[in-house]
Amino acid sequence: MTHHTAFNRDRGKHLMRSAIIYLVLAAGALAMLFPVYWMYMASFKDEFYSTGEHMVWFPPPWEAKYFTLDHYRELLSRTGSKTSGGTDNFIDATVNTAIMTGVGTLGNILFCAMAGFALAKLKFRGRNFILMAVVSTMMIPGIMLLLPNFAITTFVLHGYNNFAGLIIPGLAGPFGIFLMRQYMLSIPDELLDAAKVDGAGIVRIFFSIVLPLSTPIIVAYGILLVLGFWNELIWPMVITKDLVVLQMALQNLVEIGSQRMGPAMAGAAISSTPVIILFLIVRKQFVRAMTSGALKG
Repeated sequence: MTHHTAFNRDRGKHLMRSAIIYLVLAAGALAMLFPVYWMYMASFKDEFYSTGEHMVWFPPPWEAKYFTLDHYRELLSRTGSKTSGGTDNFIDATVNTAIMTGVGTLGNILFCAMAGFALAKLKFRGRNFILMAVVSTMMIPGIMLLLPNFAITTFVLHGYNNFAGLIIPGLAGPFGIFLMRQYMLSIPDELLDAAKVDGAGIVRIFFSIVLPLSTPIIVAYGILLVLGFWNELIWPMVITKDLVVLQMALQNLVEIGSQRMGPAMAGAAISSTPVIILFLIVRKQFVRAMTSGALKG
């Protein structure tokens, strides 16, 4: 009887501890999700019910009077200048951002993978020095490289106010090179040697063997790249004049000085929705990559 009572007591403590943990996690999840809920709700909600004493936090979805599509129609139809109180064209901004993100992500993965492969599997003089130089640049704050990047991109690459200027400086990075190199060290040398014996060249080995085996790290790193390119603001503001990306359009919308919440939340929703959808699509692959030793040294 005593053992049974002790078992029930321990089980009760375990259940209580689990309940507290789940409650804390649920509260944290709700706290993080509420701003997202409010962003989408405010983007569809009539302005009259979004601020002041008439504000409705949780409007019933069956009450049509609370909702409108005017905020999205306004953003997707107006292209007026900021001085006239208009907004940037969010369709053009979305296309520009998609081009920058797609090309930049694919290019960055390719160049970082090639550099990582060379540093991990090719033997040449100065390899360790190059690796140390690459790793050391990770210690330099990005803002300190803004002026040199601008000078090189503008006067050497002639990339001011075009896609080349937006994309080229982001086609490689020390973090990506180091990440790829560390992962590719785990690929057995015997596998590459066997391919060489069969007559495969270094290019074929890289594309046919190394890249497919590096899929986990490519998926994980690719998601980080997409988020970085999609949310980039400082570099597009510096290197472009008329080529507007989403984050610039969103900032310009806020800088107009309008107190209207609806258009601002609609712009934020347009900017956020693609990356949310991307995460929902690849979340399983991302978790698998992070938990299968993809980032191990």
